[in-house]
Amino acid sequence: MATENMSQQSPSTLEKKKINFNILIADDYEGIRISLEDALGCEYSSVESVENGELLIAKLLTPGQKCDLVITDYNMPKMDGLTVLEKIRASGNFKNLPVILMTGESGKLFHTIKQKVEELGGVCLHKPVGVGELEEVIKQIRKK
Repeated sequence: MATENMSQQSPSTLEKKKINFNILIADDYEGIRISLEDALGCEYSSVESVENGELLIAKLLTPGQKCDLVITDYNMPKMDGLTVLEKIRASGNFKNLPVILMTGESGKLFHTIKQKVEELGGVCLHKPVGVGELEEVIKQIRKK
């Protein structure tokens, strides 16, 4: 009987309600952008991506652009993720915007990057980053 009731419901009532949260992603690797958009797009109302830091900053500055979180790769052409974070912190409108920086760098360089990111109020994650790990960090950011 329960299956009959479910089959009578419209598809929209069976869909999970998305959390009103706008995420902007910058990564030069298309596969990562698509994976993150797909994974996070199931949970959050708006997930958009661009392929480098320059485009991310330009998108942030677009009139009417809503952004609650930036997720950026560290190593990208035109503008790296650390520079993106520095520009966000130096801006008037977005200086408190949460930023997650992901990097595949390791060893001493990773620790140097992580320290700089944390000094600027961001979160640094080591690639590969699992969806569960990323979602947990996002939940923590949303609680603040």
